[in-house]
Amino acid sequence: MQKVPDWCVDLGIYTKVFFMLGLPEETSEDGMMTVDYIKRVRSTINQVALSAGCSIMPGTEVERFAIERGLMAKDFDWTAEVYCPENRMNNRPVSVPTLFQPQLGLAELNRLKFEYSGAGAADWSNLRSRLRVMRRPGDL
Repeated sequence: MQKVPDWCVDLGIYTKVFFMLGLPEETSEDGMMTVDYIKRVRSTINQVALSAGCSIMPGTEVERFAIERGLMAKDFDWTAEVYCPENRMNNRPVSVPTLFQPQLGLAELNRLKFEYSGAGAADWSNLRSRLRVMRRPGDL
């Protein structure tokens, strides 16, 4: 897989990649392998997007997975207003549940995201996007 970014550089192709952490059955070690890969190829990629957490949407395999494993209530009501404050940190819709698993919960996802972004987490673009999702002073 290392060759594809190199080929893009050689051919002058602009590359934007998207990585998602927290897919069903993913472990912290799996996530760290993803972060390590991104770090290795970062110099050959023009733009990287990294999402920490997988949204649970109605009627999807992720919803089925969450219900089967007891990570989401079987009687979850998609018509009721939901507020998921943990989504604020990852610039995700606060009304959509995120898949948190015993082996890869919110703390681990945030640790992996910080492992990649580190000091870059405080850049202006990230700060602007975080401020946009704030709804009250406590969100700060």
